[in-house]
Amino acid sequence: MLNESCLVSVIVPIYNVGKYVSKCIQSICEQTYSNIEIVLVDDGSTDNSGAICDEYKKKDTRIKVIHKKNAGVSSARNTGITKSTGDYICFVDGDDYVMPDYVEYMLGQITENKADIALTTQMFGNFDEKQVKNDKIEIWNGEEAVEAILCYQVPMDAIANCLEQNFLEGVCFIPEIFIGEGFNFNVEAFQKANKVVAGKIRKIYYYRRDNPTSAMTKFSIKKCECGLWALEVIKQNLTIRSDRILEAWKYANWRTQFKEVAAIRGDAILLIVGIGPDEGKIKSRVKEHPYRDRIILYGETDNPTALYSAMDIFVFPSRYEGLPVVLLEAQISGLPCVVSDKVTREVDLGDINWQSIDDDPKQWAKAVVEIRRQSNQERLFYKEKHLSQIRKYNIACSVKQLDKIYTNMITKDNCDLL
Repeated sequence: MLNESCLVSVIVPIYNVGKYVSKCIQSICEQTYSNIEIVLVDDGSTDNSGAICDEYKKKDTRIKVIHKKNAGVSSARNTGITKSTGDYICFVDGDDYVMPDYVEYMLGQITENKADIALTTQMFGNFDEKQVKNDKIEIWNGEEAVEAILCYQVPMDAIANCLEQNFLEGVCFIPEIFIGEGFNFNVEAFQKANKVVAGKIRKIYYYRRDNPTSAMTKFSIKKCECGLWALEVIKQNLTIRSDRILEAWKYANWRTQFKEVAAIRGDAILLIVGIGPDEGKIKSRVKEHPYRDRIILYGETDNPTALYSAMDIFVFPSRYEGLPVVLLEAQISGLPCVVSDKVTREVDLGDINWQSIDDDPKQWAKAVVEIRRQSNQERLFYKEKHLSQIRKYNIACSVKQLDKIYTNMITKDNCDLL
């Protein structure tokens, strides 16, 4: 049992979450660790969220309610930090809720391991409501923690974190950033840390994915632009600039760029073909994907032409260095192809747009967007031109073409050896 001498402030930014906020507040009030201060920051809600907060304040003296003009989630969290008096700080979003041992678990990890920050990497969600009996704890230094979050091994947001109040001097949320604000905050905090303790399995936080009014659910171009800018700000503010951190940032940039480009195209469909023995794992990941309603999974198919007819661009950002038959089939179907230069150019039957897999993903995005911007007439002309170049090929003879290419490569390799 923890000594309850430390006061823990739980900061909750709230904006128009009247449907969910009661469950959120109640879950914090029922914590097994009772020496807490609950700071509810009503960020100018236009529904009944503020009134619900005021009612809970009457019931529990540990609750503070701050009503302010709407200025966004970053401003609300900064206000909460300023108004809190605890020795430690945790964050919970107003449409989420926490398990009874949320504070006890986090504070226990910090004190037992003499760490600056405690966090959990796993959370309950709409598609993951099973708890585990055991846990796995990892201890990271600041560089390792930054690398972990840039490589998406740690939740991006500041939820499910616990930090020492004194440790936050000079660390705050950037008010202008409303998408990726937690990502920036975490990277900034992790860089200052000597020790970060991470719970890798146990879940103590429920992250809601079905709130239609959430900033993470609703789509807009401005949010995409803000998410991209947030990543640039992270790079500018890196104080740890080792090779491993810069490489991790490149990975985060790659993922962010493609996520945002996919979001911009509201009618975009991602077809994942030939999922094979990893079907269960892939389906599980897709369920957690923010654009899961636009992802279609296919197993092995006898009719690839039907799949290609649903596409208008074939993107292949692969490190596979062989000769994928899927590229031949895509070209035969008349699809513009944006392809990794790791793939041998022997597979090019017509007019592939080659991109370096190591390039800034903006180059890939630009190539895709340029094709999308073409008028229908231009694209029809391209398709006819392309098809005329490869008309001698068809799906049935793709294997023969591959055999021919492989034979040529083997001959060349033997010549080089001689």
